[in-house]
Formats: sequence, structure tokens, C-alpha cells
Amino acid sequence: ASRGFVSLANVSLKDGDVISAAGSSDPDVYIVNPHGYKRLFLNPAIFGFYGHLGGFSKVKGTTSVTRDVFVTSGLFRNCETNDKKVYGVETTGEDTGKLHWVNTSGEQAVADDPNFFKKVFCINTNEFNWYPKGSDYTSVNQIPDYSRKNVVSSVSTPAPVSALKKYKVFDTDQLNVRALAATSSALLGKLPAGSIVESLSQSGLWHKIKYQSKDAWVHGDYLQLVK
Repeated sequence: ASRGFVSLANVSLKDGDVISAAGSSDPDVYIVNPHGYKRLFLNPAIFGFYGHLGGFSKVKGTTSVTRDVFVTSGLFRNCETNDKKVYGVETTGEDTGKLHWVNTSGEQAVADDPNFFKKVFCINTNEFNWYPKGSDYTSVNQIPDYSRKNVVSSVSTPAPVSALKKYKVFDTDQLNVRALAATSSALLGKLPAGSIVESLSQSGLWHKIKYQSKDAWVHGDYLQLVK
């Protein structure tokens, strides 16, 4: 890889380690490979498909410097079914994306990118089926850089400040504030009953809020819309 990667041992990691630089501006969870690449778990639901990884409690904390030694890759293959097709991920929102089959020969792929197959990560059928499928890529050069991003669209456009909905914490003495939209995610703190929060966006039943100047998530079962 091109960011000073030497070996996993050099950064005190091993193949398949799950890492996160939780205190940085990018607290996302990644898995690393021995070739100097990492893949992003785009959505907490995807991480849940891999129970053998041990959940969020097993994520190794690392520095942003160590994390950034690894180049992020969005090339996947369904190894559970031993599908030889390689797919590229196109991110369509903060935690959404679609798969595109890279419809080119292996020889051409390597000619276009000598490290192509070093960037391919195995995924399972649950994750493969989670993504909608887009049109084929006919060249490696069509594959976009894989990173989380806020995409301006009718689905993911944040609401104007004036339109943000306010909610009150109810039906619980204290509401857990999580780093990600999952009950297994790191606990950042608690909000007492009666607290008022602004919902910045939603992911299923989870609401994104600002907590101590950081993005955080709370469960909607304990929120009551303030009229």
C-alpha cells in the first residue's frame, strides 16, 4: 500500500483484526488485511452479520495514524458461496451503499491495478444480500473511492435547522447514548428522563443527536415528540 505500510506486526495488529480510532474525527469500525488495506463496516447492521468477530466490545482501539496507514478498499467477494465475482461498493448515503459487479477479466483488472486482488475482502451472504445491486462496472477505473460520505439526495439530505424535530426522553429514568446505532455499540453516556434532544437524522428506530459536541445515537422507543 502507499501510506507507509510495512506489515501488520509493525503496527501490532494481525490479519482480521477489527479496529477503530474512537477518539478521532472518524470513529468508524474497520477490518484490516495483511496487504495494507482496510474495509469499512458501512452500517452497524453489517457488523452484526459477523458474530465471530465478538461484537463492538472486541474492537481494538487504535490511533488515527495507525488506522490511516491502511488504504480503505470497497472491493468485495462473497466467499461464503465461493462466488468468483468481485464487486465494488458505491456509497449512496452516510450508512447506505450498493454493489456493482466489476465485469472485467482478472487479467485486465490486474493490468489496470496491479494490487486489485490484494484489495478484495471476503463478505458473507447476509452482507451481500443487504446491498441493493447497481449496474455493472466494465472497468476497474470506474470503481469510486470507498469512504463514508454525506450524499445530497432526497433520502439523505439533513433537515434544515428550523425543521429538526425535538424529542423528550420518557418511559425510562436514563436513556443510553451510543456511539453507533446499535445496542452493542460503545456507551457514551446517559440522558435523564425529561431531557430534550434534537433528531438530526434517523436509521431505523435510532435517532442521531449531538452529545457533548459529537454525533451519537439514541433509541426512539424512549423518545416522545415535542409538539
